[in-house]
Amino acid sequence: MPQTALQICNSALVKIGGAAITAYGGTSSKEARLTTDSFPRSINLLTRSHVWAFLKKVSMLTSVTTTTIFPWG
Repeated sequence: MPQTALQICNSALVKIGGAAITAYGGTSSKEARLTTDSFPRSINLLTRSHVWAFLKKVSMLTSVTTTTIFPWG
């Protein structure tokens, strides 16, 4: 089973008759450019299309401000 983004993209490319790429995120070939553009959107659509056991809720997190408390800095 594919584990990395590169393995997933190469598996998909092989299934549609495309050439495998050597690095995910590259721009050296048409396939590399297309997978760099399409993979993040595909993962986002896939995770939103089904109720997954590990993805129960999507939340935007706010940044945490820190303050120092005397005498601990």
